[in-house]
Amino acid sequence: QLAYNTKYTATLTQKIQAANYAGSTMNSDYVWSFVTESDTYSPDGSIAINNGAAYTNSSAVTLNLSATDHGRITGYFISSHSNTPLASDPDWISVVPTASFRADIQHIVSSEKGNKTIYAFYKDTLDNISSVSGASITLDPDFVPSDLSILKHKNRVRREKKEKGVAIMNTSANCSE
Repeated sequence: QLAYNTKYTATLTQKIQAANYAGSTMNSDYVWSFVTESDTYSPDGSIAINNGAAYTNSSAVTLNLSATDHGRITGYFISSHSNTPLASDPDWISVVPTASFRADIQHIVSSEKGNKTIYAFYKDTLDNISSVSGASITLDPDFVPSDLSILKHKNRVRREKKEKGVAIMNTSANCSE
């Protein structure tokens, strides 16, 4: 794959023989250059918080970042505002250049109860910046994730079954005497 906005030079040397019975050769090297088109495409990106969860009970969240580009993604920018940052802003986080970027990063939101919205931007090697991508989550310190509720419920049911089983054994033992 050729890079965008790059000059390439190709050379056919005179040592190349024609594919004919005469074995013809070129009289001199043939050299030509060309420049590939400029990358005017902005990266496409997205963000999710805690894999798309609606609620969290912790101000420590995981941002699920993903972006693709015709060239190479070189950085991402996380903000609590939807204003597009300048490519020169020092808060860009650099990444190893790649056409397909994916990362899960830890992030701290304010500890006040309520809705939290986080925005992500991505840039490529030519400083094309993506459109804004945003995601929201509600911080509620009293929120109990559903998988924990199910686990608590299963443990309670197991405990109740075990207690009932003991009661039945005791009753059976009393009946046989």
